Amino acid sequence: MIWPYIILSYVTLFLFGLSDNIRGPLLPELIRFFDLNNTVGSFIFAFSSAFGFVASGLTPKMIQRFGLYYSLLFGVALLALGNLIAGSANSYIMLLSGICFFGFSLGLTNVVQNIMVSQSGPDQYLSRTLAGLHSMYGLASLFAPFVVSLNYEMHFDWRGSFLSVSLFGLLILIWGYVFYSSKIKSIEERALLMVAQNRKDNYLSVAHEPKLLQWFAGFILAAYVVAEIMVSSRMAQYVREVHGADLEKSTLYVSLFFLLLLAGRLFFAFVHVPVSKEKLLSGSLILSIAMALLGIHWSPWFFAMTGLTMSLFYPMAIAYISDKFSHDSNSAISKAVMLQGFFVILMHIGVGYLTDLFGIQKALYFGILFLALSGASLFYCHQQLKSKKVS
Repeated sequence: MIWPYIILSYVTLFLFGLSDNIRGPLLPELIRFFDLNNTVGSFIFAFSSAFGFVASGLTPKMIQRFGLYYSLLFGVALLALGNLIAGSANSYIMLLSGICFFGFSLGLTNVVQNIMVSQSGPDQYLSRTLAGLHSMYGLASLFAPFVVSLNYEMHFDWRGSFLSVSLFGLLILIWGYVFYSSKIKSIEERALLMVAQNRKDNYLSVAHEPKLLQWFAGFILAAYVVAEIMVSSRMAQYVREVHGADLEKSTLYVSLFFLLLLAGRLFFAFVHVPVSKEKLLSGSLILSIAMALLGIHWSPWFFAMTGLTMSLFYPMAIAYISDKFSHDSNSAISKAVMLQGFFVILMHIGVGYLTDLFGIQKALYFGILFLALSGASLFYCHQQLKSKKVS
């Protein structure tokens, strides 16, 4: 196991999860402060996704030129800068400028972190190390609402949340450089040797599937992410507008969602479930659709329960892509993250527009639609890979 890769990936994903998820609880406050409607307010999320989409397409060349380690540190530096600009914003344009820096860093590091962990050890540990990686995102997501609440209690309003994350990013950047810069050459040489050996071992046993199939596999992940981000970013707005909750109660629902997301991912990080990846992914999608429908029509507590049903999907989908496309997993993961960024842009703009037209409750069906599309893409890929006898 290449532990420096794992540690760096875990710590930086916690940072990015924290930065990514403070915006959901802050959204109603930002809309009021800058006097926005829901469509324009959705640009807070759409702009970061747009720049993340661009970054994910450029990341393979950056990795080739600078290596995984320096690409990751560059992403952390952009995150700290983006949050500093956002926290200092006196206009909506300046806020969006900071969001764009953060979005680029998110697209870059999302690819790098998954590749780092994918290259950090034997294939039999891949699902568990990826589940552990994305548990860090769940842990950060759980802390994010409390960071927002703490800053308000200390009378720092919404600016304090952005500036706190910026400072945390700067500290991680310094730690990552001081602790690993002297060791990185041997670490990356070791990783390259391991990947080369894995590809050599798999070359004869794994069919070379067409590039188009990689895009379909990427859509499995991208469509799911639309639903997860929609829940995390819009739940606070949903319970405040539809159920009349205040900031404290809306934060409670968001916290429960992330707590269950974390619990599920920790479970799969430590416990091996003897069920195929396809069945686990299918079960996650079906249960998530059911919980979301109950949450919209019955009680928002069920909506928060989607955190548990969704918990395994992201790390399991990355493991599924790495497994089925093992000879070219870096390319397949990059395509998945690119699609993820593109569809999240559509989600934020679409949900903002639908909220203005029909209200937040009906707009949430957008996420359910994408869960169904993720399932359809999973079924198609499974059938194609099965017919090609890809193991």
